[in-house]
Amino acid sequence: YNKDISNFNFVYILMERYLKNFHILENRSNIIIKKYKSKLKFLRKKIILKLDNNQIKEGIFYGLNEDGSIILKKNSFYENIYNARILIW
Repeated sequence: YNKDISNFNFVYILMERYLKNFHILENRSNIIIKKYKSKLKFLRKKIILKLDNNQIKEGIFYGLNEDGSIILKKNSFYENIYNARILIW
């Protein structure tokens, strides 16, 4: 806490830095996402998922969609899974 700086100046500086970093990130977001996806632990490996309704699904973890859903490949078909836990046996 610094009582020598006004709330207005603090918020102004904060927003200025936020917007600067936002523009930097905006131009590099695809690079960051691609790097993140390449480091996924179970990428291209067989996984077992437990869905919210306790249904179990198995398949190859093929990646993530832009909306964050899991791409599960089974028998040449791709399925988007939106809410599940990866089970480790």
